[in-house]
Amino acid sequence: MSRIKIPFDKKIFENKKFSKESFARVLKDILKYKDKYFGFIRIDKADDVQYFLFFMKSKCYAAGVVSSSRPFSISIGDFFDHVLSSPEDKLTISLYEIDPILLKGVLVFVQKEPTIKAETKLFDLESILERIRKDSTNAFVVLKERDMMNFFFFKNGKAIVAYFADTDYEVDQTASIAENLLSYAYPTEQKAVEALIYRDIKTAPSEDSESFDPGDIIKMLHEPEKEMMLDKTDEEEQKLYLEIFVVEGKQAGENFHVTLPCAIGRKGSDVIIKDQKVSKKHARIKEISKKIIIEDLKSTNGTFVNNERIIAQELQSGDLISVGDTKMRVSFFWDTSEYSEYKEYTPQDL
Repeated sequence: MSRIKIPFDKKIFENKKFSKESFARVLKDILKYKDKYFGFIRIDKADDVQYFLFFMKSKCYAAGVVSSSRPFSISIGDFFDHVLSSPEDKLTISLYEIDPILLKGVLVFVQKEPTIKAETKLFDLESILERIRKDSTNAFVVLKERDMMNFFFFKNGKAIVAYFADTDYEVDQTASIAENLLSYAYPTEQKAVEALIYRDIKTAPSEDSESFDPGDIIKMLHEPEKEMMLDKTDEEEQKLYLEIFVVEGKQAGENFHVTLPCAIGRKGSDVIIKDQKVSKKHARIKEISKKIIIEDLKSTNGTFVNNERIIAQELQSGDLISVGDTKMRVSFFWDTSEYSEYKEYTPQDL
């Protein structure tokens, strides 16, 4: 199996059978830390794909996927799309606690392209470290041996901390961190060590990070499936359609027929709302594991469902969505032939 191993401070648990219930329990455990948890959830798939959900101060911060040892940054929404749409018996879940410096290093590994990536025998790593020292720069050096990722952090040109996933390596306590790095990079025995050098170590949260509150996710995972809305009667795959009817605002009476995922906003969206209190990209509606989810996209004035402000919440057919001064009734259909005749809603209906 080609699955990478990342160093950690504390293994809370590893490779447990995945289920929505176990996922919810993990999120509850993270919430117990209040704002003190730094770490990640790792979901391993049977086909050697690994999904990562990173937490900073107990809040969802970013997500990534590693396939065939190659890392990619993905949105938190995509993380849930991939994980919750996969067969549960093909997944395992692990939870780790790591310190903020290592968390930053792992995020750099997922989010950035290395300045240099090559086997250590092909270039002079020592001269690269000397350049980092002379430039007094911050950098991460990752040494990969088989599936083990070993991280070294440089601050102002000096190696200040090392994190070894290779627990068999005996660190020379009398040597400097840089000397241990070079010793690991050029072992006496014949084995390939790959170096990934990152000079750009700026990281950022996923654009949708504020839309995923662990408490709201727990509620979503515990809610029962809405079979009447989501069960498919035909063997063939059907496409889910949304019918959005504006009941209040400048566009009252307008209908929108859209497929998922769809964005609501003032500009460049699937549903264009001509309302100055609506952000350009205001909210998104999508399907996650047979649930229809609406999430706020860091809008200025917020998104409301049935007059309650939300970050991310499951929608029901007939719910009232409010953005700015505009209110919309939403209905779901699996087939365009199922579109119903619209009812004229009055203020009393709201």
